Amino acid sequence: MKPLLDAANHAVLGHGFEPIKAERVQQLYDVVIRLTGVAESSLPKFPVLSL
Repeated sequence: MKPLLDAANHAVLGHGFEPIKAERVQQLYDVVIRLTGVAESSLPKFPVLSL
């Protein structure tokens, strides 16, 4: 789990300068979902805008 947290901390939103890859974001998301025990169906769904 440490590599995932390090990647998040070094990312732009974590006040770093390194871009984070989509695969790493998905891995961190999966870990957080498992640790919190939250069902994905209970999370808010954001609308998709078609322009």
